[in-house]
Amino acid sequence: MSTSMEDVLLQVAQVKYKKSDGSLFLMDERLIWMVENRDTVSISHPYADIKCSSKNLTGRQSKSPVTSRIK
Repeated sequence: MSTSMEDVLLQVAQVKYKKSDGSLFLMDERLIWMVENRDTVSISHPYADIKCSSKNLTGRQSKSPVTSRIK
């Protein structure tokens, strides 16, 4: 899966992405998706690169405090 050893925190099988079946892995520092029956990583994103937003009660989107600190 990778050259460095990482602990798999969660593995979810049968995850579809763009009409392809694969598996989703939550690692120590990143999120990985691999196509079924392949040994190469198709998608890999560090958690630090993932931004989130939330909706307040009025329905407008607002940036979360975490997102506003990361630039």
